[in-house]
Amino acid sequence: MRNLAAFIFCMCLLICLAAPARADLIGYSNGALNGQHASWSISGSNVVSNSFTLTPHQGVIIRVTGFTFWGWTAHGETPKSVTWSITSQPNGGIVYASGTVNVQTHFVYTNQQGFDVYRIDSPPAPTVNLGPNHYWLNLTNGRTTQGHAILWDENDGVGCNSQGCPSTAYQNSRQIGSETFIIWYLCPQCIP
Repeated sequence: MRNLAAFIFCMCLLICLAAPARADLIGYSNGALNGQHASWSISGSNVVSNSFTLTPHQGVIIRVTGFTFWGWTAHGETPKSVTWSITSQPNGGIVYASGTVNVQTHFVYTNQQGFDVYRIDSPPAPTVNLGPNHYWLNLTNGRTTQGHAILWDENDGVGCNSQGCPSTAYQNSRQIGSETFIIWYLCPQCIP
């Protein structure tokens, strides 16, 4: 009986970790967490850019309310903040929205390389109205509570079923495999 209770507790915990952090809808998802393969620094002068495509109902502008990404930190450190932007080109072109946010984190596990892996959510504050098009999410200045680097998990778009998958990605100007992330939008706020 005790084993059954422990099993049910573990299953509930896994479901909570997999559930979205908000009630918003997924505008784009680049697939599932890899957590083992590779990751790219979004700290210091490093900027990682990933493409995404929004395909709301024809002629509708949607309100993007935030993003979720999966990151790695040195063991025992917790992600604290990140600088982000949504642009028309990799880390350039038209800037539709940008800012620096203190993130919400959910520890997932410690991977085989000894890094702690987190689901990292922006608060719902960074909102921007965007139409159906191709955009870029850029992350930089990622810091832990101890002031160290955050690495963005590379999943190469495995499991991605959004239009435009997999994402095209760059670290600075070097093309890399794409990262694990979700773009959220709030449909009741859709603007016809």
